[in-house]
Amino acid sequence: MTLSDLGNLGAFISGIAVAITLIYLAIQIRLSSKIARASLRQALAENQFAQLTLRATDPVIRTAFRKAAASEDLTKDEAAALLDYAVAGIRQWEALYSQYQHGMVDAEDWRTTRQIMLARFQLPIYRQAFNSLAPDRLNPRFLPEVSQIVEQAQNSLPR
Repeated sequence: MTLSDLGNLGAFISGIAVAITLIYLAIQIRLSSKIARASLRQALAENQFAQLTLRATDPVIRTAFRKAAASEDLTKDEAAALLDYAVAGIRQWEALYSQYQHGMVDAEDWRTTRQIMLARFQLPIYRQAFNSLAPDRLNPRFLPEVSQIVEQAQNSLPR
C-alpha cells in the first residue's frame, strides 16, 4: 500500500466520520426541538392553571366573572380586577400566538385557544381590554388575528 493509498483511505474514513456526525447532530436537534415544545407546553399549562386558580379562589374576580356572564353591573373594584385579568389573558394569548407562528405550538392547540378567546370576547370587559391595547400595544402580527376573533364574538352576540 502506497502513501497515496493511505491518504485516500484516511479521506474516506474522514468522510464517513463527518456523515455520522451530521446524522448524530440532526437527531440531537430533533430531540432538542421536542424538548423545547414539551417545556413550552408545560409552561402554558402552568400559566393556565394559575389563571384558573386565581379565578376560582379570588372572590372579587370570581364574583366579577359571574356578574359579567350574567350581564350584571360590576362594582369599580370588580371592573378593574376583571379588566386587569382580561389584559393578562390577552397578553398570554399574544405570546401563545407568537409561539404558534414560530411553529412551537401546533395548530390544534391554537384552534382550541381561538375558541376560548371567542367565548371570552363575548364579555364586554374583554372587548374593553382589547380596545385598551389595540392597536399600539399589541404585536402587529397578532392584531389582525385577535381583531377577527373579537369581530366574530360581537357578531355571535344575541341581538
